[in-house]
Amino acid sequence: FAREFMEATIIIGNFRTLVKRADWDDAKKMAAHKDIWVSSFIAFFVAFLAILGLGIGLSQAGQQLSKFWVHIIEGVSKIVAGLAIAALSIKVPMWLGVYRDKQEEEKAKEEQSNFTMTGSELRFNIIWNVWR
Repeated sequence: FAREFMEATIIIGNFRTLVKRADWDDAKKMAAHKDIWVSSFIAFFVAFLAILGLGIGLSQAGQQLSKFWVHIIEGVSKIVAGLAIAALSIKVPMWLGVYRDKQEEEKAKEEQSNFTMTGSELRFNIIWNVWR
C-alpha cells in the first residue's frame, strides 16, 4: 500500500508539473489542476472500494481455510512484497535523479514544452497511470 501511495503521489506531481510548465493561460491551468485533483480522488475512491470489498470477501471466505493454504498465501504475499520492495529500490533513485539519461532528459524537456492534452485525456491518463 505504501509503495502504491508513493507512486501515485509522484504520478500526480508529474502531471501537475507538466501543467505548470505548459504554455497555457491561467484559466486553462486552473481547470487542468482541478481535473488532476478530481481524477486523483476518483482513482483513490475506486481503489479504496476495491480494497474494502476484497478485504470483506476474503475475510468471509478465509474462515474455512486449512493451515496449509494459509501458509501458501502467506508465502506468496511475502514474495510479492519482496518484488515490490525490489521495484521500489530501483524506482526511487530514478525519481530522485540519481540515474540520469541525457537523451531521456532532453526528450522529457521537449515533451514538456509540447504538452498538449484535453481535459478528458488528462483525466484518463491520471486515472490510468495511478491504477497501473
